[in-house]
Amino acid sequence: MPTAAEFTDVEKGTVIGLREAGWTFIAIGKHLGRSATGVGNV
Repeated sequence: MPTAAEFTDVEKGTVIGLREAGWTFIAIGKHLGRSATGVGNV
């Protein structure tokens, strides 16, 4: 099974910022087009 591309530095920064703003992993994943699990691993 192929793996998804790694998060870019910009995406990582976005995840961190949105988490600090109170967003859930699921909401961030939908916003970025990534999985909630991947977001949680950032």
